Amino acid sequence: MYTTHRKNLFNLHQIALFLGDLWIILVILTHTIVEAKPQAVQNNGNSSIAPRFGAHGNDVNEYAYVSSWPILDRKLGSVSAVAIDGAGNVVIFHRGSHVWKFESFDAKDVYQEAADGPIPQHTVLKFTPDTGSLLQEWGSNLFYMPHGLTIDHEQNYWLTDVALHQVFKFDLNHSTTEPVLTLGTRFEPGNDMYHYCKPTAVAVLKSGEFFVADGYCNGRI
Repeated sequence: MYTTHRKNLFNLHQIALFLGDLWIILVILTHTIVEAKPQAVQNNGNSSIAPRFGAHGNDVNEYAYVSSWPILDRKLGSVSAVAIDGAGNVVIFHRGSHVWKFESFDAKDVYQEAADGPIPQHTVLKFTPDTGSLLQEWGSNLFYMPHGLTIDHEQNYWLTDVALHQVFKFDLNHSTTEPVLTLGTRFEPGNDMYHYCKPTAVAVLKSGEFFVADGYCNGRI
């Protein structure tokens, strides 16, 4: 009975997360459409603005699925985050062969598959925005359950791992295997200043201050 109840709660939690993500995507798309600048066209030698209109007369952006992007000789795992670096390249954070299942965490949010080791594949991949050519990959044997990825104005990579309950800052000029900053206690969930519980994302200000969304268990910043 207890296991069935936990599974139901887990399923409801996943549905809630999906709906939350869907709402965020809709807000972003709405903002993009409202803020989109119409195309400039030539009219008798003079540059003019010609907005595109949808079926109901609203300004729209046209999007098309590019099946050949990215160019990769293997299948990705679950992609948990996407970011754009300072050069406009697309960076993804994925889970490789690891899958977040109901059994992955116990009732106290402790990761149950640590004995299987970290993800053996490279988990951070950088692609060109136009063709999707692979520029760089790293992050093998470092992460267990990737989640958040942020690239700050100094091109530092901030990553979160919900299995490790940790936040990492990487300076790629320094190393792709050793973070310059690690927050949280490895595999130990908690709610004090030394622990996180499935941290989800990081936001960084140009002043250097940063904020951690300690979201799944603690619901705090």
